Amino acid sequence: MQKKISLSLVIFIMLFLQVSLWSQTAEGNNTTDAARTALPAPASATNVSAYPDIYKPMIGPTLGLGASWQHSTSLIGGEISPRFTLQFGARGLFRFSETTGIRADLGINFLGTKDENSTTLRKYSLTYLYLDIAPFITFKNFFISSGIYFGFILKANYNENNSEDSSRSRYTTPDMGLTLGIGHLFRLNHFMHLFVNLNIKYQLANFRKEDAGLKSGKIFSIYVDVSLLFEL
Repeated sequence: MQKKISLSLVIFIMLFLQVSLWSQTAEGNNTTDAARTALPAPASATNVSAYPDIYKPMIGPTLGLGASWQHSTSLIGGEISPRFTLQFGARGLFRFSETTGIRADLGINFLGTKDENSTTLRKYSLTYLYLDIAPFITFKNFFISSGIYFGFILKANYNENNSEDSSRSRYTTPDMGLTLGIGHLFRLNHFMHLFVNLNIKYQLANFRKEDAGLKSGKIFSIYVDVSLLFEL
C-alpha cells in the first residue's frame, strides 16, 4: 500500500512539473509573438534613418569622372579650356548623429588645364594623392558636405608646343583647397549602399610656383562620383 502511494506521489509530482514547464514555455512564446507584433514594419529600401544601424561607419571604393580647368584669365592672351579628369580611391561616411557627420576621402586625382592662342598651346597634366575632410549634414538621405582637401603631387607634365617638362619641383605642394559635395545615399541591402555625389574642388593657391618662370592660376574641378559603401 505504501509503495502504491509513493508511486502515485512520484507520478503526480512529474505530471505537475511537466504542466508547469509547458505553461512557462507557452507564456514565453506568447510574449515573443507579442513583441514581434509590436515591432515597426520594415523600412523602405532607401530609408536609412529608419534602421537602428545608421551610426555604423560606411567605407568603400569611389570613382569620379569630370573636368578641370585653370580659373584665371589666359596668360598668353588666348583661351583657357577644360580637360577631362578622373579621381578614384576610398571614401568613408562617419555619422555623429542622425543629421551630422563627416566625409573622408583618400585617393588619386588627375587635374589638367589647357591655355591656347593662335601660336602657343600650353597643357598641364598633374597627378595628386589627395585627402578630403568634409563635415556633412543630411536630410532624407541627401548629403551636403563642405570642407578642405590636401593634395601631394605625384606626377607632373607641362607641354608647350610639344616641348615637355616633367619636373615636380615647379609645383606647389602640398596643394590645398576647398571641397563641396552634394549627394544621395541609396540602400542596396542591410549592409551595402550606393552613394552618388557631385564633388566640386577649388585650389586656394596657384598650382605652379611663381619662381618657376611661368605664372599660373588656381584649378577648378568638378566630378560626378559613385561610391559603393559597406557598413562596418
